[in-house]
Amino acid sequence: MESVRDYAIFALDPTGNVLTWNTGAELIKGYRPDEIIGKNFSNFYTPEEQAVGKPRRVLEIAARTGQYEEEDWRVRKDGSRFWASVLITALHDASGALVGFAKVTRDLTDRRLAQERELAAVRRLAEEEAERHALEAREAELRALNRELEERAREERALRTLSQTITGAVRVPEVMRQIAEGAIAVSEADGAYVEQIVAPNKDVEVVAVAGSATPPCGQRVAYPGSLTEEIISRREPVFLGRMEGFGAAMAPYLAANCEGCSVLVVPLIGEQSVLGALVLVRARDEQPFAHGIVNRVRTLGDLASITLQRLAALAESERRRAEAEAAVRGRDEVLSIVSHDLRNPLSTVTMSAALLRDPEIPLSEEQRQEQLAVIARSAQRMNRLIQDLLDVARIEGGRFTLCCRCEDAGALASEACEAFRPIAAAKPLTFTCTIEPGSGRILADRDRILQVLSNFLNNAVKFTPKHGRITLQVSGDDRAVRFRVSDTGPGIEPEDAPHVFSRFWQAKRTAHLGSGLGLAIAKGIAEAHHGTVAVESVPGQGSTFSLVVPRSAECANGDALT
Repeated sequence: MESVRDYAIFALDPTGNVLTWNTGAELIKGYRPDEIIGKNFSNFYTPEEQAVGKPRRVLEIAARTGQYEEEDWRVRKDGSRFWASVLITALHDASGALVGFAKVTRDLTDRRLAQERELAAVRRLAEEEAERHALEAREAELRALNRELEERAREERALRTLSQTITGAVRVPEVMRQIAEGAIAVSEADGAYVEQIVAPNKDVEVVAVAGSATPPCGQRVAYPGSLTEEIISRREPVFLGRMEGFGAAMAPYLAANCEGCSVLVVPLIGEQSVLGALVLVRARDEQPFAHGIVNRVRTLGDLASITLQRLAALAESERRRAEAEAAVRGRDEVLSIVSHDLRNPLSTVTMSAALLRDPEIPLSEEQRQEQLAVIARSAQRMNRLIQDLLDVARIEGGRFTLCCRCEDAGALASEACEAFRPIAAAKPLTFTCTIEPGSGRILADRDRILQVLSNFLNNAVKFTPKHGRITLQVSGDDRAVRFRVSDTGPGIEPEDAPHVFSRFWQAKRTAHLGSGLGLAIAKGIAEAHHGTVAVESVPGQGSTFSLVVPRSAECANGDALT
C-alpha cells in the first residue's frame, strides 16, 4: 500500500481518527503523516457536509452495511476541493466487534471536469439547436405576416403603420389607447373605445376611448348582458346597423350618447383568455360600416390581441423571475444563517466529545459531568434553532396549526413568571408580575402562548443590564386580553422598530445574539390566534412587547376544544 501513489489508502479507528497514511494519501490530500495521524477524517469533508454531520453518518452506514461507496467533493489540506471516488470498508475482529475502517480514495477531478465540460457542450448545442428552431419558426411566422401585409400594403397603409406602433408598445394602457385611435384611422368611425373585463363575470370597464359619441373612460357595466359578453360568446365581429338588435340593457351608455348609431364590435381574445372588446361607432347620418372596413378592424383586433398576449407573457415572465430570485435569496439567507448558528454549538460538541474521548487527558467525575452538560446545552441550542426554522416554515407555508382550549390568562402569565424568576434573579434583575382583575379566560394553545411570553421574557433578560427591571402585566376587557412585557434595557431605535418581527432580522448592535426567528414566530402564533403583537420603545429607556388575544364566545361559559 505504501508504494501506491494513485490511491489514498489509510485506516480509521471506530470514531473516524486516522491510524495509517500511505504515500498516495499524502500526494492526493496534501497532509504528511505527522500532520494527520490521530486527527479525525472529517477534515477531508467540505464545511457544508461537516455542518450537517455527514462524516458521522458515513461511518454509521459503513458499520451497518459493511461498506460505503460514493463519489463526491472532498477537501485537501490547502482548502482546495477535488472530486473523489471513496470506498470505506468496516473492519471487525474475530469476535465480530468493529475495530475500525479501511478507506480508499482516488482523485477523479480530471474525469469529473471533463464530464462537466462535455455535458456543458452538449447542453450548449441543445440550446443552440432549440434557439435555431425557435428563430426559424419565428422567421416563418414573420415571413407569413409580411406576405399578408405586403398583399394589403397599397390599400392598408394606415393599418400597417398602426400595427407597427401597437406591436412596439410596452405598456397595456398604451396599447389600449393606440387600439382606440387606430380603429378610427382604419375605419373612418366617429368614435372607438375598448372594453376590458376587470373582474370575471362581474364588470366590464371602458379603458380607452377616441373620437366622439363614446362613453367616458372608466364607465362600468355588469358583464352579464353587456356587448362584450354577446361578442365573446360568438367569437366573431358583430355589426349592428342603426343599433338594431340590442337594447339599452346591453349598452346603456351608447343608447344615451349615440341613439340610432351604427356599431361594430370586435372581440379581443387570446389563446386561453378573454381580453375584452373593441367597439366602433358611427353617427346616425353616416353610412354603415362596409365589409372591407370590418376586415381591417378584425385584423386590428388580431394584432391587438397578439400584443396584449405578448405583454401578459412578459409580465408573467418577470413575475416568475422575481419570485425565483426571491426564493434563491431566501434559500441562501436561510442556509447562511443556519450554517452560522449551528457551527458554534456543533464545534462545542465536537471539542467536548474529543476531550471526553482523549485517554491522555485525565478528567475528574465533576469535569466529565461539566463537559456532558456542555454537550447537552449545545444539542438543545441546535434543536431549538431547528424547531424555530420548522415553525417559520409552517407559518410562511400556511401549515401552522394550533390545539386550543379555554385557558386562564392569569395562570399562563404566572407559569411564565415562575419559569423566569430564577433566570432574572441570577443576573440579577428585579422581576415583577402583575395580573389585573378581569383578565379572565381565552381560547388559546397553551404551549404556543407560553412560547411567545418566553420569547419576550428571554429577550428582556438578555438585553436588560444588571439591576434593571422587567415586568409582565396581564389585563383584559370585553374584547381582548393583553400580555405586556416591559424592560429597562437599551430600547430600540425608531428605524429598527418596524423590522423586529421580520424573520432573521437583527439590529446591528444586537447581531449574533440569537437566530432572529423568535419574534417572527411570535407574530405568527399571535396571528394564528387572530391576535396581534406590537412593540413600543424609547431608546435608552427600555421596550415593551405586547401580545393581544381576542376574547372568544366559546370560553364565556365553559371549556372548549377546537
